[in-house]
Amino acid sequence: MNTNITGGKMGTKIKRLGFVGLLVLISLSFITPVFASVAVYVNDDNKGLFEKLNFPSTVTVTQDGTKADIAITAGPVAAITSGTASGVTITGSTVNSSIIGGSSPAAGTFTTLTSTGAFIGSLENVSMTSADPAGLGTASLVTLTTEVTTHATGASSDVLSLADGTTGQLKIINLKVSNETSGLKVTPTNIKGATTDVLLGTTGDSVTLVFDGTAWNVIATTGTRE
Repeated sequence: MNTNITGGKMGTKIKRLGFVGLLVLISLSFITPVFASVAVYVNDDNKGLFEKLNFPSTVTVTQDGTKADIAITAGPVAAITSGTASGVTITGSTVNSSIIGGSSPAAGTFTTLTSTGAFIGSLENVSMTSADPAGLGTASLVTLTTEVTTHATGASSDVLSLADGTTGQLKIINLKVSNETSGLKVTPTNIKGATTDVLLGTTGDSVTLVFDGTAWNVIATTGTRE
């Protein structure tokens, strides 16, 4: 059996092609290639440069390893599901169900920070020492709130020191348990105004301060300026 097929400019001639083979050839011409995955490997000395790399919206792109600079813009990339990347810029996208700075906390700068739930800041508990005449303690600068338990030893107020913070930093100090009848003196290194301390006299008293770059400013207190 001799079969000649001519197809326009292709000028294709197939000789001695069986009927089954012809059906196979025709069916193959209608198959669209499908790729299950694409792997791009970049060694330590080279970079892979692509003018344009498109993926269907249903494709999930997984980046493995630690050496990568990835710019993700609003487009066909659906998600990066695993791996570690440095120098990542995310534009026009949403970060969901991910903790930012969870394992290595760092300062963040935001134009607008909106919370749809409760704002939860870090908290520490400080128990004052039994020094005489006053119990002593130090408030941390890496926590939002310091809860203080005073010591009954001594005739004078316990003293909680507070070093200078960072401009714009907020600090809350609360007298959680009052064992000292003379109260707790919160004594910042630098405080705005003529007084040097804030006296918290009874359980539940608190003071909220903000650092302006040179001194702590008392913005609210149930205690007394001294």
